[in-house]
Amino acid sequence: MEFTGRISKVLPVRSGTSQRGNEWQSLPFVFEYFEHENDRYADSVLLETLDTNIIGGILSRCEHDSTGALVVENGALKLTREIQCLCGFGHKAKPITKSDGSQITINELRLYKLESVKPEQPAPQPQNQPAQPQNFAPTYNYPLQPQYASQAQGNAEGGDDDLPF
Repeated sequence: MEFTGRISKVLPVRSGTSQRGNEWQSLPFVFEYFEHENDRYADSVLLETLDTNIIGGILSRCEHDSTGALVVENGALKLTREIQCLCGFGHKAKPITKSDGSQITINELRLYKLESVKPEQPAPQPQNQPAQPQNFAPTYNYPLQPQYASQAQGNAEGGDDDLPF
């Protein structure tokens, strides 16, 4: 399943060492999206990534204090600006055997795609046409849900989408 939405909450980085001695990092985050255009409330899902490029891109949008440490507010990292993205994830039910021999079933979500969404740029004007009047305001077509369109305009004006994905 692929949805266009936003990363609304970023949880602290988890890290550790595997049984083979390899270091790993994981970044959990909450992704909000609208499954249908006419939905009133956004759906949300907790996903996480192990991709160091994506982790770096998301952490670059989090606030740092004067010492360079990440700012944590209410158990989550504080975002400096919203992260609009296209997210693809799959799900499946997975049986787990507990230590006492009983079985439970859990839902497993797997992130397989995370791409930055950039607004379309207006078409360049040919040189032989007269210049636009001063009061002309360009319009942009965003591939986003209507609820996120006003937030995406902030990205279009700033033009500082520095994510590596």
